[in-house]
Amino acid sequence: MSVSHEQGATLLPIAVARLKEKGELKQDVNVFFDSGAQVSMIRCILAESLGLEDKKIKIFLTKVGGTKEEPDTMLYNMTLCNRNNIPVQAINAVGIPQIIDDVMDIDVKMISRKFSVPAEKLRRKPDPIEILIGINYPKVHVGETTVKDGPVLRKGPLGYVVF
Repeated sequence: MSVSHEQGATLLPIAVARLKEKGELKQDVNVFFDSGAQVSMIRCILAESLGLEDKKIKIFLTKVGGTKEEPDTMLYNMTLCNRNNIPVQAINAVGIPQIIDDVMDIDVKMISRKFSVPAEKLRRKPDPIEILIGINYPKVHVGETTVKDGPVLRKGPLGYVVF
């Protein structure tokens, strides 16, 4: 479920996490928390550019609308860290060409005031989604949750998530 502070728009649960692989911090990435997905995914171009550890696999995808695919792809290993570079979750993610390219930019200052949270803690950028975390990693989907006139704020293991 997602709600928005703007009528007619859906605000996806997105946060910025730090990607770590083989003990080395790689970069900050946009992470989408998708409790409807059974697997986690990463954009192939990102995984390849970072030289993430991988293993060739075949997956069976059923997309929204029932479309089925059986692509050959890679399974990538990495660790997601919070903004303080503390490891939160080691994950295996399936490589796919794209996840979501059109991410709504939000006024984090308005959200900050609404929830009385410092704006710098609301790490969200209007860039494409690079990692989707499915429900196969439930630990990162949970946290203290507050609802105020539409938007939801969750303080999770990777930081604050607004949706």
